[in-house]
Order: sequence, then C-alpha cells, then structure tokens
Amino acid sequence: MEVPIEGEMTAQAFLDKLRPALPPDLPCLSARAVDDRHPAPMAQLAAAMYEAKMETVPEGLGDAVKRFLEQKEIPAVRKTKTGMKPCDIRPMIYDLSLNGDALRMCLALCEKATCKPDLLLSSLFEFAGLERPRMLVTRTQMFGEKDGVFQPLEEM
Repeated sequence: MEVPIEGEMTAQAFLDKLRPALPPDLPCLSARAVDDRHPAPMAQLAAAMYEAKMETVPEGLGDAVKRFLEQKEIPAVRKTKTGMKPCDIRPMIYDLSLNGDALRMCLALCEKATCKPDLLLSSLFEFAGLERPRMLVTRTQMFGEKDGVFQPLEEM
C-alpha cells in the first residue's frame, strides 16, 4: 500500500505506528520511503503471484493444468463496470503450476489487463471437468515491469 506522510520518519517508526492499527491477520512486514518524484509503486504494477492451497487435490489436475496452458485462447466472461464481457484470459496468464496441494499462478494485474485468480480457477476447473475443491487463495507477491522483465514491486 502507499501511505503519504508529512515530514521525515524512519521506516521503523512508521511500522511502529502502523502495526497497532492493523488486524492480527494482516501484518505489515516492511516499509520504505519513496521519493514523491519516483513513479508511484502501484502505477508500476504489472503482475501478481498467487497460491491457491487446496483441501484435496482432484485426480488428474496436473495433466489438466498442462492441457489448459496449451490452449491458444482461453475464453472467459468477466465482470466489468459496464456488465459481463467475454474475454480471452490466456495472454493474462504468465505462469500456472501445480506444486503439491497448491496451484501457483502468476497473473496480469495492471490497468490494461487483469486476470483475477477466481476467474482463472473457474475456467481451469470447468475446462478440466473437475469439481473445484475448497481452497485458500493468497497473493504472495506483486511485480512491476522494467525493460520487459518482471521485478518484485518492493525492489522498484
């Protein structure tokens, strides 16, 4: 998140003031000052990594992920400000893999194109003809793009 502050403050002082105001399940682990002349971090956002940890892994899911990614187009319907719109989510999927009981996804997350994890998961399980298990989806990292290469947003 971006938080404008007035005056000088160390990262540690900022964290000390912020942490008591946050819910226990939403900790702030680090902070850094960004010069106002620097592009806003959220304006540089290009993609995000997610992990969907499943209670049970449906048989055949690994093969389905492989076949899903082999498609040239992945049609889906997403909700927009003006209603439901058909779209192709394939260009917005940068990576998708099954690792143990978790699906890991790197998805577009920018002004031009965004693929929400729920839309990808719905499309994947429908494509595979599998019942979608209960899962916990967590965003684990955000990336900016510099010179065509994704970099962790906190390093930009």
